[in-house]
Amino acid sequence: MGRSQRDKGARWERELAKRLDAALPVTCKRSGFTQSQDAHGAPDVDTGGVFWVEAKVGARPPVWPALEQAKEGAPEGVLPVACIKRDRTVPIVVMELDDWLQLASVYAELRGAWPGGGND
Repeated sequence: MGRSQRDKGARWERELAKRLDAALPVTCKRSGFTQSQDAHGAPDVDTGGVFWVEAKVGARPPVWPALEQAKEGAPEGVLPVACIKRDRTVPIVVMELDDWLQLASVYAELRGAWPGGGND
């Protein structure tokens, strides 16, 4: 991987950390300074143990390998998530369906009901 690709990846990790930090009630930061290309001891973005976030960016970012990397790195009780940004598109989040269902049920419980009804 060339320097420009590494720089693009670092920019995406910083942007993602900033967005997660604004959205979550925990401090989120890029953990790239503790990583090396061969080390899998830290997620790309540290969310304080809530999610194991792997970030990928590029013309054709590797979606499935990113999720596998997150799953391999995430300790028990931490949800593995891949945050993918293809060039000139909106970012997406990829996670296993069971993990998403867990989040969806918590969201529904906190809201009291789905918008427009549903829990009558």
